[in-house]
Amino acid sequence: MVNKETTIYLHIGMNKTGTSALQYWCQNNRKLLLKQGLLYPQTGIAGVAHYDISNIFGFKHNSECTTNKFADASELVAQLDREIIKSKVSKVLISSENFIINKDPAIIKQLLMHYEVKVIVYLRRHDSWWESAYNQSLKMVHMPRYDKGIEHFIVQQNKVNRLSRYLETVNKWAKVFGVKNVIVRPYEKQQMPHGIVADMMSIIQIAIAQEKYVGLSTNKSLSKTANSILEFAQRSNLTKEQVAKVLNHLKNQSFVDNNMPLLSPKRRKEIVENNITQYGKIAKNYLNREQLFFEPLPDKYESWQKFTPPSTEEVVSVIVHALAEKS
Repeated sequence: MVNKETTIYLHIGMNKTGTSALQYWCQNNRKLLLKQGLLYPQTGIAGVAHYDISNIFGFKHNSECTTNKFADASELVAQLDREIIKSKVSKVLISSENFIINKDPAIIKQLLMHYEVKVIVYLRRHDSWWESAYNQSLKMVHMPRYDKGIEHFIVQQNKVNRLSRYLETVNKWAKVFGVKNVIVRPYEKQQMPHGIVADMMSIIQIAIAQEKYVGLSTNKSLSKTANSILEFAQRSNLTKEQVAKVLNHLKNQSFVDNNMPLLSPKRRKEIVENNITQYGKIAKNYLNREQLFFEPLPDKYESWQKFTPPSTEEVVSVIVHALAEKS
């Protein structure tokens, strides 16, 4: 039996806070991490993240299923135990942004009762997070249920899930594991200048040379024009396979866009101000300070140009060309 001297650092997200870059780096540097005293387990890995662990613990979207590698959660934990014992290290990092799904984490505490568990969550300011989440939705959601555009996306997401309720999420985990065992990190460059991997290693107290962080894989964003074409494709009668072909084509195209956010400065400022109260409570309760984020508020009078989407003719032309390409 593994004793409480072994600490599991459970990275629960949030989504759109560099999780993919962290997971790719950890999976590709497992031997380096192990040499430094940190295990990034192979148990429960699906791709580069521990989705099999979050899924079998019940933290999954309705459309997802486990890979059926394990009969139940107890069998998975038993294999995890064996891997940890064999590694001879006292620090373990498990990462899956699916843990942020609105489920009761009490089951995790029960299954991992013989470990010390530290929960790590990165939070991104809502004005930036909403745009990034919207762009990701355009890549992943076929025939979306919300009307076209980011504002409709925000309204729909606020109705169907609770991901934007940061305080509620953090408090839920603290209720089970204790406030002192929940580590909140603001996801902004000013507070993590060397990136998420370096920040995570500093939390766990693992010494990795800075040059080892080069070449991080990231979830590259499409341009606004490419996203507009992709949204058209997702809402059309194209199959998921055809949409995937359009997406692959768009990843290799260059479009001239302005570099301004989709949301106006006035709207972004409004979004931040609507969340100021929960930011303050999180900062006070989990960071022992007044402010959660340090970046200045958007200036509602700053110069901004609304994005003009491509015409229907331009969109159709790109999609036809993408579908005509040989695989």
